[in-house]
Amino acid sequence: MVCVFLLLLSLAHAQTWEVKTKFSNGDCSGAAMELRATLRSTCTPQTCVQGFNQGWSTACSTTVPSIPDDMLATFLYDGFDCATPKNIIAGSSECRNNPPPAVSSSQYACLNGELVVKGWVVKNCPGNAGSTSVLNSQSGECVNGPGPTSQNATCPRKSGGGGSGGGGGSPTTQPSTNAAVCFHESSELRLFDGTKVTKDLLPAGRCVVPHFFSNIQGIVVTTTCSKTVPLRLTHDHLVYTSRGLLPASKIQVHDIVYQDFAETQICHVLSTAEETGNYFGLNCADDFTVLANGIKTSTFGYSHVIPSLWLKVASCIVGIQRASLVGDAIVSWLYANKVI
Repeated sequence: MVCVFLLLLSLAHAQTWEVKTKFSNGDCSGAAMELRATLRSTCTPQTCVQGFNQGWSTACSTTVPSIPDDMLATFLYDGFDCATPKNIIAGSSECRNNPPPAVSSSQYACLNGELVVKGWVVKNCPGNAGSTSVLNSQSGECVNGPGPTSQNATCPRKSGGGGSGGGGGSPTTQPSTNAAVCFHESSELRLFDGTKVTKDLLPAGRCVVPHFFSNIQGIVVTTTCSKTVPLRLTHDHLVYTSRGLLPASKIQVHDIVYQDFAETQICHVLSTAEETGNYFGLNCADDFTVLANGIKTSTFGYSHVIPSLWLKVASCIVGIQRASLVGDAIVSWLYANKVI
């Protein structure tokens, strides 16, 4: 327990920038492809670490790292109004070939005001990208989150006319195939003691909204218990079913879900459908299972046990807001590095 306490304190009082740079060659030579900077309690410089044919160097700094002129970046801030950055992800706006033996390539770009990473399965970024992942959908201006966070990016502000390479039209939508695990903004949640929670109604000191995503895809699950007010959440959000905890995207017609915490009141799934909307996350100090529009769900995705243990222990020491901020940053990093 002493070790856990010290670890949490160190995470909560990070003061050193750990700046990792990815190079086009495994020996850290060639062009810089990507930069990831995180505010941490400690930092160990490393000349070059090779993994999966990628070379990463690590530098340490007491000041906010500068972004190279050929890179686009997204910034996450601790607090409102984009005053105190805590995490930076940047990448080359020029085409970069991934280290051999890979034959793929990638490029950071601004697309309709959003910072995206384009990927190709061949070298030199020819033609249309095979994949496009959105890093920041609120680019061009400081955007305050529902919780004590804010973000911006080095892309022009969104406009009806479209951004660089956007081709015009309305803002881009994307599936929730990122670290976002959220409830639809219209959802009404109930904690174990019956406390009502919504995006705008949070029990003080118990729950926070760590992130809010606009215009992303989610799942609508209609059941025999919720014909008029269906369950609406993102693809990877975990739901309690008779087959165990399942991501919302894996739920099928005729699956059994539950209307109570004790799982005595069963509901049959009538249909599932895709939708695009606005979604918010929820982190609570003690409540990791909720009734969302009357259906039992986790507040997490991918895994339930590990994040619930983290929030339970960390929130007792540093408070739910800071525990949530650190936990959310860890999950984002794990997803970005394809650990989850």
